[in-house]
Amino acid sequence: MKEEEFGPIEQEITKEEIPQKTAGAGPKSPPKINFAKILQVALNILKGFRRPKIVTLIILVGIGVLVFLVLSLLTVKEEREVTKPQFQETKTPPSPTSDASVANIAQRVETYGKKVAALDNFKKKLTKPIVDLEIDFEEE
Repeated sequence: MKEEEFGPIEQEITKEEIPQKTAGAGPKSPPKINFAKILQVALNILKGFRRPKIVTLIILVGIGVLVFLVLSLLTVKEEREVTKPQFQETKTPPSPTSDASVANIAQRVETYGKKVAALDNFKKKLTKPIVDLEIDFEEE
């Protein structure tokens, strides 16, 4: 039905039931924090103390609390990473090798062994190098 078919009371009810979008109803931005202003207020408070020992103790306690909070946040983050689900690995049995490939490998091993044995004899046949160790640096 169109709005013209409704009476004035029904139109008011439909307007109340169906909220109209306003220009300011967009996503809300988080409040802006001015760290410089907060730091200035903290410095003014600390300047109010007359003894530097009290100021030093307050600063040390603040640093300790800050370090504790940072370390606790880091440990919470690591715990979330540890609880990841583990997947089961299925291992396939090794495929049986064919007799031809095993025989081929055995033949290659035998030929390699013969070549190595032949190289041992080659080392025995070599003569030792002749080196003249008497070196004179003086000119005569």
